Amino acid sequence: MRHLIFLTALIFCCCGYFSDSSTVIIKFPKIPPHWQESFPDLRLLIKYPDKENKIIEEIYSLETGSIEIECEKMTVIPIAAYPITGSFIFPPAGGIYPYSTDMLESMQLKWEYGITADILITLISGEMDVNTFNSERLYNEINLRAPPDPFKLNKQKIIDAILSGNFRVTDIKPLEEKEIKINLYSGTWFTESPFSELYEVNDEVEENISFTYGFHILHNSVTGDHYDIYTDSSITVVQYLKN
Repeated sequence: MRHLIFLTALIFCCCGYFSDSSTVIIKFPKIPPHWQESFPDLRLLIKYPDKENKIIEEIYSLETGSIEIECEKMTVIPIAAYPITGSFIFPPAGGIYPYSTDMLESMQLKWEYGITADILITLISGEMDVNTFNSERLYNEINLRAPPDPFKLNKQKIIDAILSGNFRVTDIKPLEEKEIKINLYSGTWFTESPFSELYEVNDEVEENISFTYGFHILHNSVTGDHYDIYTDSSITVVQYLKN
């Protein structure tokens, strides 16, 4: 009888081992407290490719906590979670199967992996098979070389280099930045990045804040007012919008 139980367990394990896919538990990222306080209706837009490389997009409440995804073995599957509220879409947390998966076949989505997941999803959306290049190297090198805020990386430069077939680790570079003087009113201010510095203001002050080239949002958690900011080498546009 003991041998029969052992044989049954062995067959069960082997079937799982030789299966072409595995069910992975995707755990939602930890949301910065100031986001939760400022955006009580915050939800997550989850994106990942299916077997045909079509990007699946599904919206979940934070309370859902986790979902399960069937992942084909020997394939690279990026999963990105974009926080959304109203018209705001924040940079994503992410993970890459199988590189971010633990021994228990679960994956904790993390903000530091979001930029890589976003890059791979963008490539897949452009009908590229990300299994045709060394995505593990991309994952490892970005984790190694990214600045404290990975969303300051020049994502488009990395994508263009991969599409050209000439990607080098030297393509992993931050965007240029520009310092902008902005009037901050009473409240707690932060940008769209989960790594954003918090600016605590008791009265109106003029603050010098550095922004990478591109579009940004600077939000006041108390009033809900925000600045829309666009900057590059030639122009800077700052627009104050009341809630």
